[in-house]
Amino acid sequence: MPTRLSGRAVLSLGLLVYVAAVILAAGAIIYIDDQETGVFSLSVDDTNQTDSKTNTGLDVGCVLGGRRDSDLNYVQGGSSASSADNETEPGELFYESPPSASAWLRLQYGVAGDMNSDLTAGGVNDGIYVRYTWSDLTGTCQITVASSAGTNTVSKAIPPGVGDTGVLVKYAFSEFSGVDFSDVDRLTIIWTNTSSGLDFKADFFAAGNEQDFVIPEPQSFSLLAFSGLLLLRRLSRRAP
Repeated sequence: MPTRLSGRAVLSLGLLVYVAAVILAAGAIIYIDDQETGVFSLSVDDTNQTDSKTNTGLDVGCVLGGRRDSDLNYVQGGSSASSADNETEPGELFYESPPSASAWLRLQYGVAGDMNSDLTAGGVNDGIYVRYTWSDLTGTCQITVASSAGTNTVSKAIPPGVGDTGVLVKYAFSEFSGVDFSDVDRLTIIWTNTSSGLDFKADFFAAGNEQDFVIPEPQSFSLLAFSGLLLLRRLSRRAP
């Protein structure tokens, strides 16, 4: 005689199916820059108005194309220096400017030649994501993508007042009209102050799917595990 599942068992099975669907919907994270590979430290003021650094031979799984070209450019502030590095907070981009100072920071990937990178991971990824782990004021982050089909730029605000939980900012592929993300040749990210005194931290920039960056709460895992065990127990009891 066929086993008939109770309402609770059906619910448990439904939860398992839902989590499986979420996993299948996830994309494949492609790091543009994980900020853990290749050290740089830049500083500018009115006497040293441009500072730059090129990191080569980097792991292509951590930095797109295996090379990062970074430069920091003075806007105002006199002798008060603005700075950017990934040393102060290891594994994080840390940009800092005094109350009276401002500058703009540029990170470039693909300067040495076309990268021909597929950021879609075969069509499953849907955007570029920048994760801010801390900020005090607002600013602008501009991403320019050049591909075999065309080039486009999208600008978004650096969210002010970011705390320890962090904020994820999405640049959807669909916002870059005319760009073929399956064949990206060059990518540039520029941060600018909209007011002096901006400080922020960001721990990665990556292409992916929104599901890739969602971490279920511990209680969700507990509920899933409990429901699965409950389902297996009931089915084992009803088995002939």
